[in-house]
Amino acid sequence: MTDPFAKLTQVGPGSPTGEFFRQFWLPIARSSEFEADGAPIRLMALGERLVGFRDSGGRMGIFDHRCPHRCASLFSGRIDNGGLRCSYHGWMFDVQGRVTDIPSSAGRRVPTRVRAKAYSVRERNGVVWIYMGSRETPPPLPVIGVVADDEELEIQMWLRATTGDLPATLDDAEFTRGLMAGGGHVPEGADWLPYYRDVAEAAGADPRILESDLVEATEGVGA
Repeated sequence: MTDPFAKLTQVGPGSPTGEFFRQFWLPIARSSEFEADGAPIRLMALGERLVGFRDSGGRMGIFDHRCPHRCASLFSGRIDNGGLRCSYHGWMFDVQGRVTDIPSSAGRRVPTRVRAKAYSVRERNGVVWIYMGSRETPPPLPVIGVVADDEELEIQMWLRATTGDLPATLDDAEFTRGLMAGGGHVPEGADWLPYYRDVAEAAGADPRILESDLVEATEGVGA
């Protein structure tokens, strides 16, 4: 039975959806995953098996995983003298897929027509981007301001209020879930902090007050 949604869900070479996505730059990995002269890394994008590596000079290369010589997987290869060397017959390729060395043909001219299938690669904001389309000149790389290599994102929120106002302000979804599940009681006045810390920790959060300049709600009342 023919899948009526195949044209939408299949992204392999030649598929309508796949060819559409291939016209754009695609994020495929973090730059920090690749070390100069490190082991090749197995990748997958739009149904294609790929191999990525960083050569001795720090340049990124991403190939189809098959060596153009005997179709052995380049994933089992190694970085050698600035290129990716196939482990089967030792052919070596630079980041653009060009043959730079053939051990069995030492002293002879290497073939220029045989190349590994290399894709256009760029690095920006800690992300490795790949272009898999058919254009000779890829489109401009998207401008994104977020740095992917940041391991922690900290958001500060400044709120000027009396302590009596804070419980109602902080009753968002995370805290309300704890109230509904446990039927707890929200203390009045300045005793709200221990309760909310307990609820947040039970939900797996790590609440921290970096700075506080609270004013008691009763300050100056009845004076």
